[in-house]
Order: sequence, then C-alpha cells, then structure tokens
Amino acid sequence: FLAPFVATQDIAAVAAQKLLHRDWQGQSYLAVHGAADLTFAEAAGVLTETTGKPLRYVQVPAEAIQQSLLGMGASPDAATNMVEMFQAFDAGSYAAEPRTPETTTPTTLAEWSRTVLKPLL
Repeated sequence: FLAPFVATQDIAAVAAQKLLHRDWQGQSYLAVHGAADLTFAEAAGVLTETTGKPLRYVQVPAEAIQQSLLGMGASPDAATNMVEMFQAFDAGSYAAEPRTPETTTPTTLAEWSRTVLKPLL
C-alpha cells in the first residue's frame, strides 16, 4: 500500500487558496496527495533518517487492531468498519483520487519530519 503523506501546512494552503479564490460555485473538493506516495516501511526509513530515532513498520493483524479499538471504547460497528477500511487499503481496493500536478503538494515527508517532528522529540 502506498500512502500519500501530506503535511498539515499543505492542506491549509490548499484550503486557503480555495477560500481566497472563489472561482468555483456550489460544492467543491480537491484531493491532496503530498509530494510522493510511500509505503509505510519507506516512511519509517525517512523518519529514522531525519529524526535519528530508529523506527520500523510492523503490520498488526486485523483481529489485534479490532480488539485494540474495542479496548479504547470504539463500538463494535466502528471497530469493524475501521478494520475493513484498513483491509481495503492493503488490498488496494479503495477509491482514491488520481495524483495530478494540482493535487500534489510540495512538502516532502523528510522536510516535514526535519521541520515539525524532530523539534518535538
């Protein structure tokens, strides 16, 4: 599964542009995809490199996720729906908008990690 890691400042910039330039009518949406699609293992590598903290991606079995969600107070339906969503992501059967130049935002995961995450550690 490839994830489009997106920096919050990029989401804010896209939203601000939509609000400032009202060249649209009715309802509108625009996907935001971050600078690159990465696997979770690739993302862990980037975060390890940029923070100096060793990280690795470990896939958790669906049953363990469901039990964890239930233990945090999620309803059985909510826990099941979350697990099914994660399984759809893993299977690649989710409905994502295609990446285009308009939906690709500039901040890389490495840049975000160096400027936002690392100072918090």
